[in-house]
Amino acid sequence: MNYKDLDLAKHSKWSHFGTWKSERDIVQESIAVDELPKETYYSYQILLIDIKSGNVASLRAQLEAYLLIVSNHMKICIKTLIENFRYVKNSLATQITNECLEAINYLIKCIKRIAFGYRSYFHFK
Repeated sequence: MNYKDLDLAKHSKWSHFGTWKSERDIVQESIAVDELPKETYYSYQILLIDIKSGNVASLRAQLEAYLLIVSNHMKICIKTLIENFRYVKNSLATQITNECLEAINYLIKCIKRIAFGYRSYFHFK
C-alpha cells in the first residue's frame, strides 16, 4: 500500500502489539526492527511512485540501484522486472489494460456457479 494511503487517524487495537495504533504506526514500528525491512519498504515506495507516474527512465535506474540493498524476496521481483523490462515499459506507455476481458470472465464464472444444479446442458445454455 502506498505510504500516503495508510490511515493515520483511525486507531485500532492490534492483538500482536497489544495497544491502540494506526496503520502508519504499525508500519513504522515494523520496519524499525532492522535496516533490511526499512530499506526494502522505502525502495518499494519509490518504485511504486515511478510506476504510477510512468517515469520509465527513473524506474529502470531505481530497479538496478535497489537490487543490492533489498530483501531476497524483493530481489526476485526486481530481477523479474528487469528481465521483462521491455514489457513493463510498453505497459506504462500505452495504458491499455485487460479489465474488460477480466470482467467478462468473471461474469461467465458467476453464471456457471449459479447454474451449477442444472441437469442438462440444454437447460444450462
